[in-house]
Amino acid sequence: MIIINLINKIDPNNKTNLTLWKSKYHAGGAMQTEEEKKAEDDYIENLKKQVYFMEMELKLLKEREKEIENSGGFSKIIVSI
Repeated sequence: MIIINLINKIDPNNKTNLTLWKSKYHAGGAMQTEEEKKAEDDYIENLKKQVYFMEMELKLLKEREKEIENSGGFSKIIVSI
């Protein structure tokens, strides 16, 4: 809910996936059912996993770029083939 509130404060007309998800699972501010709470928690956990893997991919790409620069523009893997 905190994330939803932050997004709405930034741009109340923003129709992000999260606000669309909120409209699907929340009926006009009614109390959340246990199923809705579990769905929200699962959604947030999946977003955290996506962010983690994106950060790891970015880290690997930066390391790869540094490796290419240090080898004079060619990857060590390509040169060793």
